[in-house]
Amino acid sequence: MDRKVGCCGTAGMSLKSFSEIFKLVEIQSTFYRLPRIGTAKKWRGTVPEDFEFTLKAFQGITHPKSSPTWRRSGVKLPDSDEVGNMVLSEFTKDSWNKTMEIASELKSKFVVVQLPPSFEFSYLNLRRLETFFESVEARCTPLVEFRHASWISELRRIAPILNDLDVFIVTDPLKGILVDQRKNYLRLHGMNGFTNYKHKYSEEELMRLEQFTRGLGAYILFNNVFMKEDALRFIELLRTQRLNISNL
Repeated sequence: MDRKVGCCGTAGMSLKSFSEIFKLVEIQSTFYRLPRIGTAKKWRGTVPEDFEFTLKAFQGITHPKSSPTWRRSGVKLPDSDEVGNMVLSEFTKDSWNKTMEIASELKSKFVVVQLPPSFEFSYLNLRRLETFFESVEARCTPLVEFRHASWISELRRIAPILNDLDVFIVTDPLKGILVDQRKNYLRLHGMNGFTNYKHKYSEEELMRLEQFTRGLGAYILFNNVFMKEDALRFIELLRTQRLNISNL
């Protein structure tokens, strides 16, 4: 099965230059502020037809008003506290619908719903996730990324609940974050801690990643300082492995 490899962002390159090297990118800016429809159309028209976009959902769905991520958004927030935290409100539903409009223009198959570190595991928060995804229309497949450690030990129990709603969990097998699900989307933020962007993946770590993802049909997104280099090294590893198998 295919493994698609790309980066979270264009690694300092223009979108056109990036698309000449890779076939997959995860758009990060949509988390902070959603672009105009015309901008999304321009992005789509800049790249080859077989180039694939995924994107991060707008933070209005996930992050409360107290989150420091709002400082760079320039978005006027409502007086109500019903912002983020997967609370089903007019603001979060509107944030979702606008995210879906951009996803449609980009022809995206996946959207990453990155939860804030303050969103701990609880039955209330799990129910919020269920209620939200039961209540909104998804034009592409939602992927939930948990950023509080309390969820990790619950993933095997939570995955079937979310998968029944056609919602899947972002994983990282190198950190032991791996669940059995129909769709596999990996975000690689470095080792030793949830995020360690200065980490450069070793050959041994890339070999382990290849072994973990063999046969999964996974999307594999690098998100570190060396993401361009590491992604290209991993693509070369996959090519070498295919050649080795074909020569058996």
